Amino acid sequence: MIKPLIATDLREVSPLVLAYIGDSVYELYARCHAATHGAGNNKKLHNETVTYVSAQAQANAVRNLMPMLTETEADYFRRGKNSNPHAESKNSSHVDYMYATGFEALIGFLFLDNQEERMEELILKSFEFTDDALSSGRTINKIWLLKPEGGRRLEPALAKILDAANERGIVVTRSPRNVLDRLSETHNHQGVIASVASHDYADLDEIIENARNAGHAPLLVALDELKDAYNLGSILRISDCCSVDGVIIPERRSIALDSMVAKASAGALEYVPVARVKNLAQTLRNLKEKEGFWVCGTDMDGEVSYDEADYTGSMVIVIGSEGEGIREGVRKCCDFMVTIPMTGHVNSLNAAVAAGVVVFEAVKRRRQAKDN
Repeated sequence: MIKPLIATDLREVSPLVLAYIGDSVYELYARCHAATHGAGNNKKLHNETVTYVSAQAQANAVRNLMPMLTETEADYFRRGKNSNPHAESKNSSHVDYMYATGFEALIGFLFLDNQEERMEELILKSFEFTDDALSSGRTINKIWLLKPEGGRRLEPALAKILDAANERGIVVTRSPRNVLDRLSETHNHQGVIASVASHDYADLDEIIENARNAGHAPLLVALDELKDAYNLGSILRISDCCSVDGVIIPERRSIALDSMVAKASAGALEYVPVARVKNLAQTLRNLKEKEGFWVCGTDMDGEVSYDEADYTGSMVIVIGSEGEGIREGVRKCCDFMVTIPMTGHVNSLNAAVAAGVVVFEAVKRRRQAKDN
């Protein structure tokens, strides 16, 4: 009944009319999709539907769909996108609103042109893109979400991601658009960027158990808020060369396992387990009190020369961050602090070099003690 009301030549139909029709069709599919994927009550059904039909979600979807569009489909999208350049949206960026309008115009065109199979293909694919961020099951180090301007509420699609991240204990930072633009390699972030781990994290208890089952006292390296990917990758290489049982890093204010770390490690990441903990100081206290570890800190003002310290037994060597060193709270957990004497004009080493000097010395002394 609807289609006879529309001119035969769809090129004569206003892109805004196409978008108006496409919006209704898309929302109907979104409601059906939500209802068949567990949204059993009205409130949940509404929230799920809003997530799919938001300008943010539709803009994200069509950006991912662009390589799949035919020349004609891309033309109808562009007509819709450019049809109302001065329109304002309360809950999304102006660019996202334009992209969403273009996507709705495309859906409206396909519906009126009797291309329902193709229309359904693109709609269902768009739902997949909306949910992909947190449904892959991969470990996510951190998420950056676009901070709304002018006191606006968070976009529903982003709010859903925030809720899911909170449920999984993922660190979330709300940042202005220029921060996300700087972080994004493609500048096509749609208001959310996730740092995904390039390798699975290990369980600290399992690391300790595996070392003791192998017949030796565990040797661990803990990194206090290390920021540089190259340093972490280098320390992983050092740890592999020295047969360190595992590396500990904190969840917050620290470099995580990403592609740059994996590259800098030159393959060592595959052999050195890395545990990620919420509170490094508390973890060190637990290791001392419950597991019988000694904790050795590193500092240029340490009281013991690195080549005179006792590294035997279950041991954690703590390396401080670039520039700041070891934080006071972590320092208080250290049983002793070692220093590397220097006689040149530069009075400090970067974290990876310092770790290499101390860890190699620790392994040598542990081997000597075992031989004796």
